[in-house]
Amino acid sequence: MLTMMCVVSGLSRITKGVFSLVNRTAGPAEAGHYVAKFGSAKAGRYVLLCAVVSIGAQAAKTPEYLVYVASEAADKIALVRLGPGAGRIDHEFTTGIMPADIDGPHGLAVSPDRRFYYVSLAHGQPYGTVWKYSTKDDTVVGRVTLGMFPATLQTTPDGEFLYVVNFNLHGDMVPSSVSVVATSEML
Repeated sequence: MLTMMCVVSGLSRITKGVFSLVNRTAGPAEAGHYVAKFGSAKAGRYVLLCAVVSIGAQAAKTPEYLVYVASEAADKIALVRLGPGAGRIDHEFTTGIMPADIDGPHGLAVSPDRRFYYVSLAHGQPYGTVWKYSTKDDTVVGRVTLGMFPATLQTTPDGEFLYVVNFNLHGDMVPSSVSVVATSEML
């Protein structure tokens, strides 16, 4: 089972097809956390999605959504296209710098202007990192080293800063920390 933390905005409820979104809270779909279900109920394959972005709403009769999904165990990021009743993987690629070890992508966030997306990689030597990618072609724009095990992240409304929660699973329980990253400085 693959689970991820996500922020979803501007999303209409999609309930049919091979790929569907299920709101975790009661009421209409709105910004928040969603569970995506792949396959049949018997398969029970669920993944929590990240960073839904609406595209093509003016040109198409029905809106299409792009969803970035990270797989911690496979060090992969996939772009999933959601349309009426179904979704499909548009493309996927490997992330990280340690080919013989798992880098562990944990969290994703999209910049408010939708030009970039950020991925936290929790497993480092010894610290984790955040990578900045272009939404145009998935090229790495920059990265920065953070604290131990960076996971959940969120941009400020203006996109100038990125807040990343770090947690330490080794040794004594210690308080978590938050890294604040100036996104324009990520080279």
